[in-house]
Amino acid sequence: MQLFADILLYIYIIIMIFTGAVYFRQLEKKRKESGLSPFELTMHIMIQAGMLLFAASLLIKVFSR
Repeated sequence: MQLFADILLYIYIIIMIFTGAVYFRQLEKKRKESGLSPFELTMHIMIQAGMLLFAASLLIKVFSR
């Protein structure tokens, strides 16, 4: 059962990274065409910060072994 939970967790992480990247790309296109609303600017910053923190956590996990 723990293995199944781990598999679901990894699927969730992959889906969240993919959708975050797609939304980030959409915000980048909109930013170039016109300005971003305050909410969109906040989402843009939060997605960047989330991806950087995720990458940092992966690096820590890899190098701590």
